[in-house]
Amino acid sequence: MLACAMDVLEKFTNDYKNTFIRYIKMINFIGLDFYLETGESLFKSRKRYYLFLICFIIFFLCQITFIFRSHKTDAKFLDIANAVPCLVLVIQDFVKLLAITTKRKEIKNVIFKINDEWPKEKNYGERSNIIENWTKRNKSFQNVYYGISLFCLCIYELIPLVATLYNRVMGLDTEYFFPFELYYPYKVDSFFVYLVTYFCQAFASSSLHACIYIASDLLITSLLSDVTALFALLQYDLENVTSQLKQTSINQDEEQYNCAVKNIVNRHQRLLGIIKELNGIYGVVIFIFITSSSIICCFFCFLTVVQNGLQSVKNLLAGGAMLGAILVVAFPGQQHYDMSFGVAYAAYCSLWYERNEKFKNLILILIVRSQRASCLSALGFSDVTLATFSKVSF
Repeated sequence: MLACAMDVLEKFTNDYKNTFIRYIKMINFIGLDFYLETGESLFKSRKRYYLFLICFIIFFLCQITFIFRSHKTDAKFLDIANAVPCLVLVIQDFVKLLAITTKRKEIKNVIFKINDEWPKEKNYGERSNIIENWTKRNKSFQNVYYGISLFCLCIYELIPLVATLYNRVMGLDTEYFFPFELYYPYKVDSFFVYLVTYFCQAFASSSLHACIYIASDLLITSLLSDVTALFALLQYDLENVTSQLKQTSINQDEEQYNCAVKNIVNRHQRLLGIIKELNGIYGVVIFIFITSSSIICCFFCFLTVVQNGLQSVKNLLAGGAMLGAILVVAFPGQQHYDMSFGVAYAAYCSLWYERNEKFKNLILILIVRSQRASCLSALGFSDVTLATFSKVSF
């Protein structure tokens, strides 16, 4: 499957492909391929996807069972408090997995549509610098989040093992600690059973969080950032037309500039269509993500305060990683929001009032379409910007 995806992506330019290829590979790891032929079933010869789905369902059921059977297992209040935010995270994972699975063809179409708009010529001057600067800046931002989130995930899952080993060596306590509170249909009454259970839990949760939670967030933000880069390029082209207009008389080469602006208006409309498709794909995911993230942050903050030692550090890292997950979606959303207004401003400054009626009408269309900022939206409930981040975080 991965080879199939790589063959399809060979036709893309490297600067565009490198913005999202890592996250495609991560999602491919669990058996989901965006580049299947249209008539081929998703579940045909998808053993790896079946295995992942079975592990996911078992993990999810064990979490729910632990909470609902807590009165029979003598679970403490803090044990339940630990289980709730992790359960909400798994629900978010389920929604993301469902969106990727059912909307994979739509995601593939968006990737190809962005590629159609991406500049194909090499060494195209200032336009090349604009694309390069946007892609480098956004990729650096994503790399920081990617590294920190994986680091926090590893520490979160290692701390219970370290605490158990330390207590066992020091002879302090025989209690076995796990990264997640799950219900087990057997007793963990020996160190060997503990190690097997721990590593199975760690592998399942790591695969789930890295290949679904992190990869899904970074895929949508990379695609959104790519569209924002194309908006920046569109704004530059419009400003370039304005600069050329200032050097010509009112009646000189009118048709040439009319064609240039018409092309810009058409590109702008296509880019708005891509954002609309992204909202159609991820609208439900973003809505559930925004509305439930406050619950997760509150629980982890509470646990950080009431617990001591390594457990407090574990919850602090988890809460910080959750805030990072919100920021990694909100910041590119804010960039796109601002850039869409930048296109409207560039259109207004294009000396449209000095040109012919056709030119004025084209610019008017562009201004009207840009009056309402283009942005990611949580089903119309909220626009995904830094304002959303501040509301969820604080």
